Amino acid sequence: MPKPENKTNYICSILEKINHKETYVQAVTERAFLKVMGGDCKTPLDIYGELKGHYIDFIAFTAINGTYKEYKNSLSFNEKSAQDLSIIENEIKNIFSKANIKC
Repeated sequence: MPKPENKTNYICSILEKINHKETYVQAVTERAFLKVMGGDCKTPLDIYGELKGHYIDFIAFTAINGTYKEYKNSLSFNEKSAQDLSIIENEIKNIFSKANIKC
């Protein structure tokens, strides 16, 4: 067993071996989108993303107040943003504010 100060590094090294990067990026992006948009189990929102190098192309769907909308865009993604969800949240806020969507 590793020393206590090395436990985090040890656990992370194991997780790196079994983590599927594309699935992880998709999940992180979806969580950030739902958080930014105030999504919950009763809010009709969804997002689908595909990792393409250092970008994730996504399609977001909303059906708020009976109005269905679809948005296509991409956002940059790197290892730092994978660790800090607020980076992705801020990019999503910027994208949707440019489209005049209130978050």
